[in-house]
Amino acid sequence: MFSFLFFITVCATAPVELDRSIRINDVPLDPQFVGHKTLSKYHSTEFIHQYLKNLTRKGECHERVNYEFNTMKKKSSTSGRKVEIGYIDISSKVESIKLKALYLFGEHPRELVSSEAALYFVNYLCKESPHKSGLSKITYRIIFNGNPESRKEVEKGNYCIRLNPEGVDLNRNWDVEWKGGSTFSETNPGPAPFSEPETMIFRELVEDFQPALFLTVHSGTKGMYVPYAYKQDTLEDLVKSKFKSKHIKEMLKNIKPLDAKYCQCPYGGAGEEVQYPSTGTCIDFVFMKVKSCYHAYAFEIYTKSDETDGLTHRFKLANEHYEKLMNNNGSGNLENSQDFIQSFRKIFQDHPSDFIQGKNDNKILYKERHSKQLLLQKDDGISLMQTEAHQIETPENCFAQFNPPSDAYDNIVKNWSKVFRELALQSHATLSADNFLTFA
Repeated sequence: MFSFLFFITVCATAPVELDRSIRINDVPLDPQFVGHKTLSKYHSTEFIHQYLKNLTRKGECHERVNYEFNTMKKKSSTSGRKVEIGYIDISSKVESIKLKALYLFGEHPRELVSSEAALYFVNYLCKESPHKSGLSKITYRIIFNGNPESRKEVEKGNYCIRLNPEGVDLNRNWDVEWKGGSTFSETNPGPAPFSEPETMIFRELVEDFQPALFLTVHSGTKGMYVPYAYKQDTLEDLVKSKFKSKHIKEMLKNIKPLDAKYCQCPYGGAGEEVQYPSTGTCIDFVFMKVKSCYHAYAFEIYTKSDETDGLTHRFKLANEHYEKLMNNNGSGNLENSQDFIQSFRKIFQDHPSDFIQGKNDNKILYKERHSKQLLLQKDDGISLMQTEAHQIETPENCFAQFNPPSDAYDNIVKNWSKVFRELALQSHATLSADNFLTFA
């Protein structure tokens, strides 16, 4: 296995070359991790950045694809820490009514599979025919690795890191229903909304792009969520919602067949599904404060295979209640069924969400209830927050909770790339029918 510093040097002098023999949907292995016990199918922060940058070269993408690689830099006002985040703008040369979709990956660095799915999806959009990929109808902005500095620490084997180098949860740092909290917490919201250079970059990229569709991708359980995270709205509440009510109903309608086809996991309002409201999240900010956004989702795309039975059971319950609710035109207090409530409370105690991470922050990974926080000191003097468990919450177990093993990797990233594509096409069909989109 190549050393970390050695690989940086290689990237600087010899850009990643594409293997012409690979299938169109595949990405080459990262030489740094070939033969690695845990990461043999995964890619380093440097590899992902360089590979996606190299796709700008002539002949890499399909001739009818417009592909732009960009970066944005910000500096922390408190520590002086500099952050650079890459993003892709990708569209087609086909003139049509198009939907603008912004996808955010990698907010939490221990969820390596999030940015891996982004890498696979962008590679597919670049190389495939726009008519086959759906790019003829969609213009994407894709933030493929939202927490790059902390991800580098995860790649060194610190597989439990959720926060940025300042010890802040980026998915609590958005300016929507923001609330201060403990700085020694896995959900530390930071000293103020958008205090972190990463979230400042996210906000600027969102507000500049003005997406009609927003998606954020996480792992640690399986679920497909719509707003709101800051409050616990039941399916009935969502159907009766007054704010963007038409679009909330559209989101639930769109997500249901995707869930049945690809996930068979819980779906609905984020705060209700995980049984704990969470403030300052990206999904609520974009849906509530970006006027162009009509559809917003958060997906959790992986948990260990032996933990899926309870999630499938919750999916079936949600389907039953959704059908009854729709048949009654939103009337009837269906969600007050005690059996229903207790069933999904138990499920999410056993399968907690990393997107929303609940009140008892440190039980999120496993059933160990008394873990403590450890501040790890980086060589450059920047503190990183990591959870240290007594016995079971080891780096190896953290990796297994949030990321698929090598033999399941391909199926996960390919399965969810199909979901990302179909989600955008569903939103396009819904919003274009109602004249919410423009010709481009």
